[in-house]
Amino acid sequence: MPAILEEAACVGFWPSLMKGGEDLLVYASNHGGSNYITAICGFHKAAIDAARDFKALGPGKEPEKSAKIPK
Repeated sequence: MPAILEEAACVGFWPSLMKGGEDLLVYASNHGGSNYITAICGFHKAAIDAARDFKALGPGKEPEKSAKIPK
């Protein structure tokens, strides 16, 4: 998923969420295949602040392995 930093349009992440080395809970929409996008007006947040969200979502599962993108 692209790490688009945004403050005006509604695609990407608020710059304050994009700190290197921090885990995020990301709510994204699938737009076909492995194409996911986020919206700055979404509910994503730092994982350390997402205990209530994780409880509501329940146990996770390992992500499916995607095809490698050719260089």
